[in-house]
Amino acid sequence: MTRAAELLHTTQSALSMSIKSLENEFGFPLFYRSGRKGSMVPSENGKILYSDAKKILESFQELQAKAAVMKRMEQGDIVLGAECTLLCGGLIARYNMLRPEINISALSLTRDSVIEMLKLRTVDVCISPLPVNDAQITSELFIREPLDLLVSKQNPLSTKSFAEKEDVERSTFVTLKPGYAQRTAIERIWSSQGINCANIIDVTDEAAMAFLVQNNSGISFIPRSLQVLHNGKLNTALYGCTSLPFKDLSIYKEVYISYLHSIPMSSNLREFISYFRNLGKYIMENEYWPEDIEDFRRLLR
Repeated sequence: MTRAAELLHTTQSALSMSIKSLENEFGFPLFYRSGRKGSMVPSENGKILYSDAKKILESFQELQAKAAVMKRMEQGDIVLGAECTLLCGGLIARYNMLRPEINISALSLTRDSVIEMLKLRTVDVCISPLPVNDAQITSELFIREPLDLLVSKQNPLSTKSFAEKEDVERSTFVTLKPGYAQRTAIERIWSSQGINCANIIDVTDEAAMAFLVQNNSGISFIPRSLQVLHNGKLNTALYGCTSLPFKDLSIYKEVYISYLHSIPMSSNLREFISYFRNLGKYIMENEYWPEDIEDFRRLLR
């Protein structure tokens, strides 16, 4: 009883009174004292009611979640789910310059949670390095662009003009841990290019990846367009780092946008997805991001 009261953030006497009140209302005991340090064990009727009450609570929580989704759709708000949060910040910031009245938030996801979060409508659209294989979900190629090697300026590799396969193999590579789509995509790149990475540091987010590279604890890949996204100054976004294009290697990153096609969309969400499509086409054609607000404005048309 004492432990239960602590978990419920109440006093033992208040909890006892609540149980007694329920027992008086139902007309039978919910618990019996076991006689050992005041321990309580549920009665058979108590077990049955607990099972039913748990189902009711789960149904109520599901109802609350659906109501939250309805409210978000009514207001036109958008929730973007992604692993690549470094990319999301730039996407959201530039879209909000054009549509400041729309509230857009980002939610971090793993590969295994994308389908569930979309179907629960916890997120409206996802960005992922891999397409989603589900009959209710549409996945479209957003970007396919070159990857460069990201290194610290303290790293001897920073003095080179180009990166080579051996540079990756001899270094410690920093990447997201298994279970993330980005990790699967990186492993596919290693396999296709015949790269053998013996030393790997697994992390759970891109902030940790950036920190380790900045402190010369390892190297990583970076999409080439992100340098333009930060006004061509990689050092502004990732202080103390530089990037090297690969010599004699064709290393590309693919990014997909995924969304439920089986439900009605708000006009804001339709426009946001259209903005994604047009932005992706622009980046793949030019290998850099639009540079001014008018270029971004044209992406909405």
